[in-house]
Amino acid sequence: MKINNIKLLRCSNCKVDEDCKLILDKNNAETANGYIFSGELFCKECQNKYFITNGIPNLLLPEVRDLLEKRRFLQFRETLNKLKKTNETFNDYESVMDNTHLLVEEIKAAENMASGYRRYVADFCGSAPSSATGFEKYEDLMLRKIIDQYVKNNKKLVFIEVGSGPGRYLLRYGAKISTNKDSCKKYRDHADLQRFYKYDKDYEENLQLIIGIDFSESMIKNAQEWLKENDLQNLVYNDRILQIIADIQNLNLSFKDTPYEHSYKVVACLFQTIGNQLNHQLRVNLVKKMMELVKPYGTILISAFHKDVFSEFIPKYYQKIIPSIGKITFIDKEKGTLKTKKGVFSHWFSPEEIKNILRDANINKNKITIKTGNDLPLFRKDVDYVSLGDQEDIRKRAIFAIIDV
Repeated sequence: MKINNIKLLRCSNCKVDEDCKLILDKNNAETANGYIFSGELFCKECQNKYFITNGIPNLLLPEVRDLLEKRRFLQFRETLNKLKKTNETFNDYESVMDNTHLLVEEIKAAENMASGYRRYVADFCGSAPSSATGFEKYEDLMLRKIIDQYVKNNKKLVFIEVGSGPGRYLLRYGAKISTNKDSCKKYRDHADLQRFYKYDKDYEENLQLIIGIDFSESMIKNAQEWLKENDLQNLVYNDRILQIIADIQNLNLSFKDTPYEHSYKVVACLFQTIGNQLNHQLRVNLVKKMMELVKPYGTILISAFHKDVFSEFIPKYYQKIIPSIGKITFIDKEKGTLKTKKGVFSHWFSPEEIKNILRDANINKNKITIKTGNDLPLFRKDVDYVSLGDQEDIRKRAIFAIIDV
């Protein structure tokens, strides 16, 4: 990351204020031309340390890092195994774990599926099934509808993806601001995909910063490799793309006194990321942090799978991405939850459940629009990208929440 972007980072353990800025230990940093390849960051308030590796800051809480490094994780895993032997369902034993341990479970699951996630889920030019890519393509259209209205009207904008995974939106919007003719060539030359990867002068001038946040180091590394493969690494070195390893519930960023302070923020949590959180409070805390990121003004876009079509869609979707997520080991069709052999958890929602999450996150209901089914738009000019039939099908199983701040 660039030295200038350290101004954005705050201690994950402290309140967001000027006293918990993170400071680079210049005696233990490897830098070149203002870019930090490795180093230590510390908080002068609580003395917690964070690390930059391969240019990416890791802002996971120290206790989460400890568990992931197995300093205490083996004992924790033994406890979970004992619970599993009692044949308690996943929904039963989640209640005996605190949120820190639940986050570790989520991170371990993401690490387990990271190696195949890009190929089998995220990359439209890979082996991802149409049941996954169709939903993702509809998300593309929804997100473009929001972002275009600002960058096309000369509004400075910062885009943040929560749960950025292998980096499909880092790639997509990076391509739109890259003047390098070799950038994303495979995608720019693809008949169906080129509209989302083609260079756009309005985007280059007005999309100031693209931030990808994910708690899985492996997912972040995959994104880093994908950017490099597509000749977008110059955007990383030039303060246009920033990746952060962190769980959003504990991440603190501040745009105060940075070039992005007065920019419009679009914060997206897409493709069921909110449903991968292991309990209601983690979902609420996720939304609260998104609200912090988007202020003083901006838009939040959240997408989730609709519980009413949960059981009928399992064979069409989940079975086709087994190489990434693992075989399904537990299903509760009534509650709309499942868990896989690799530890991946998914909960599908009713519109009322989404409303409850936003309510408990203390969001003014007048700022919220929740759409599903026929309330969602049809993109008739994009039928070559997603057919009308597929758009109709996707609308039935999708819930989108839009929050305008």
